[in-house]
Amino acid sequence: MSHKPSFSTLRSILVPTDLSSLSRVAIEYAKEMAEERSARLHLLHVVQPPPYDPMIFPGVSVPTADTGNVVREAFERFAEDWPDAVLHQREGRPHEEILEMASEIPSQLIVMSTHGRTGLSHALIGSVAEKVIRRSECPVLVVRPHS
Repeated sequence: MSHKPSFSTLRSILVPTDLSSLSRVAIEYAKEMAEERSARLHLLHVVQPPPYDPMIFPGVSVPTADTGNVVREAFERFAEDWPDAVLHQREGRPHEEILEMASEIPSQLIVMSTHGRTGLSHALIGSVAEKVIRRSECPVLVVRPHS
């Protein structure tokens, strides 16, 4: 007999954010669910490292500790509307960091936004939401543009 997830027993909800207005909508969905169920809201911002090797591309600026501080401050300002949320910032491939954080918390639900790209841009860029959905061990609620 497998364990069936129950939204009435949510203890923690993970919301990955790219600090966009669309991710704000996803956070609001998650906040409402968290408040209704007395669950903890976790916001995660993943900084993706540059896709180049500074040894191969000399002269290209390399992120520094100051860059990390600026990103952290931007994340903290973005999250001011949700003072009860636990903030997490990581560096790496977004879908991998989201899945790892969901496991570490542990999260019973991931709520995330998607930009809804299709066609060539989706094929070239890929979808973080799609990768998370395919590999997540917990349910994933995806908020699309214009929801």
